[in-house]
Amino acid sequence: MKYYIDIDGTICKTDTTCKNTLEKYNNAVPIYERIHHVNKLYDDGHSITYWTARGGESGLDLEELTRNQLTLWGCKYHILLLGKPPYDIYIDDKSHNVDLFWPLVSTNSLVKKATTSCVKKGWGHETIIINNDLYCGKILHFNTGSKFSMHFHMKKRETWYVSSGEFLFRWINTANADVIEETLCVGDTITNFVGDPHQIICIKEGDIFEVSTTHFDSDSYRVGKGDSQCI
Repeated sequence: MKYYIDIDGTICKTDTTCKNTLEKYNNAVPIYERIHHVNKLYDDGHSITYWTARGGESGLDLEELTRNQLTLWGCKYHILLLGKPPYDIYIDDKSHNVDLFWPLVSTNSLVKKATTSCVKKGWGHETIIINNDLYCGKILHFNTGSKFSMHFHMKKRETWYVSSGEFLFRWINTANADVIEETLCVGDTITNFVGDPHQIICIKEGDIFEVSTTHFDSDSYRVGKGDSQCI
C-alpha cells in the first residue's frame, strides 16, 4: 500500500505559536511512538511518502533541514514531498486522522511501555530512550577509534555516565582557549554545561549513558568535524 504521511503534528511536535519559521521547525520534537509505527509499515513492504507544507507560506527552502531531521529521528521512508497546501480543513474519501489512526498512549493508561529509536552515526549509534519537553535520555555506543565532533550546545545541559569501554574526553576552556584532555573509564561521570565545547574519542568500544535537558536538532554548534561529518 502507498502511505502519505504528514510531518508536523503527526510524527513531531512543533510550536504553532512561534512566528520564526526556521526556529519553529528547528525545535521540532519527534514523537517516536508514531515514527515506530511508520517504520514498521516500511519494514512490512509498504511505500512511505512524507508530505509536508513546510516552506509553503514562508517561501523558504526547508528540504535539507527536513531530511536531516528525518535521518536524525531514524525515520524510514521512500519519498519526501514538499509543497503540501496549507489548508485549514481537508476532506477526502481515504484520509485518516492521526490521533485516531495512531493514538498516543494516555498517561492515565495502565500501559507504560514506550518505544525507542536507534540512529546510526559515523562513530557508532545512539539509542534515544526519550526526548520530550522536560528531559532527554540516550545511550551512545562508540566504535573503537571513532570520534564525534568538537561541539557545544546553547540550550542543552547534559551529564554522561561511562557504562563500558574507555574514552578520551576533550574540552575547551573558553576562558583561555586551552584544550584539556581527560581519560574516562567505567563509572566516570562528566557534565557538559551550556556553551562548553566538548568531544569524545573512543579508545575502547563502549557505551555512554546521557541524561540531559530537551534535545533540539538545531542546538549543536560544531567547532571541529567528527566521523559523522566525514561520511
